Amino acid sequence: MQYLENINKIDTLFLTDIYEPRKNSLLLEVKGSVVADEETEVYVILFKNYIAYHVLNENFSVPDPNDEFIKIGHNRLRLFTKSGYMEYILKETLANDMFPNEMKHYGLYTEHHVIHIIAFKDPIIEMKVPNRY
Repeated sequence: MQYLENINKIDTLFLTDIYEPRKNSLLLEVKGSVVADEETEVYVILFKNYIAYHVLNENFSVPDPNDEFIKIGHNRLRLFTKSGYMEYILKETLANDMFPNEMKHYGLYTEHHVIHIIAFKDPIIEMKVPNRY
């Protein structure tokens, strides 16, 4: 995934937008903190076909000690290899019956939010030009 390493190098990451640009797709926009009016890179993370997602206030998020994930850089975007959230989705949806073993669990960890996404495909990550104020 292009730009994945860039996101995981950012010390302070903020979620700036989240919406569904079309049916069954999820778009997340994130950027690093701004220091001394210095512009920061803005990234768009698009999941073209998601099954489920949920957003938590990071102050109330508790990591599951049984979860396992691939650690890259600062762990901003994680790919889980085992998770309680995936087990819940497997139990509560028909997605695995329809598309066996195709689901992946991603976690996006920002300064104020934790977003868990279950999707069939890897996200598309793009860098966009930051807004100038």
